[in-house]
Amino acid sequence: MTAEAQSGPKTKKQIWKRWWMIVRYVIVGLAVIANLSGGSDEEVTAEAPAPSSEIRTTVVLGP
Repeated sequence: MTAEAQSGPKTKKQIWKRWWMIVRYVIVGLAVIANLSGGSDEEVTAEAPAPSSEIRTTVVLGP
């Protein structure tokens, strides 16, 4: 008898026990948690002040 015949057929792990599937579970879990926690409902915008329509000039006359 050969060693293969003695040990029987090689069985594969179920898909949910494979390392790459566990990594997928972790990534999806983190994405769900991040989505549920959300962020601030306030919009943060940095707007530049509106330009003034007045033109101010200073004229200095001689001494």
